[in-house]
Amino acid sequence: MVKVPPSMSVNLPLHARYPLPNASRHSTVRVPEPEAFWVCPTPTKSGTSTFSHLASPYAVPDAYHMYHDIQVPAGHHADVIFVEMGTVLGVVAAFFYVLWMVWMTATRMQRPNTKHE
Repeated sequence: MVKVPPSMSVNLPLHARYPLPNASRHSTVRVPEPEAFWVCPTPTKSGTSTFSHLASPYAVPDAYHMYHDIQVPAGHHADVIFVEMGTVLGVVAAFFYVLWMVWMTATRMQRPNTKHE
């Protein structure tokens, strides 16, 4: 497992954040090592990007790229039904809340203003 210092942030690919549920509650994800590049100012004012589209002469062939296997938490098969039902209940509750607020606002706007000074 790779330990990351608290001061460093790591962007995980989407498939690492949302693995499929499995019996072991963990999933192994292969993450490639970070890539670096140089940005140099363009010598002309042609409006082209400063990012070079050419391969670096120092690039390492794909066979030598390093990968890190990390363990990420995953759901359990038995919990899927509860997650799905909770999601449905949350969406339905939010829908009725918005519907109720629209109804209350509409009825408040239709009442005549009875404020007397």
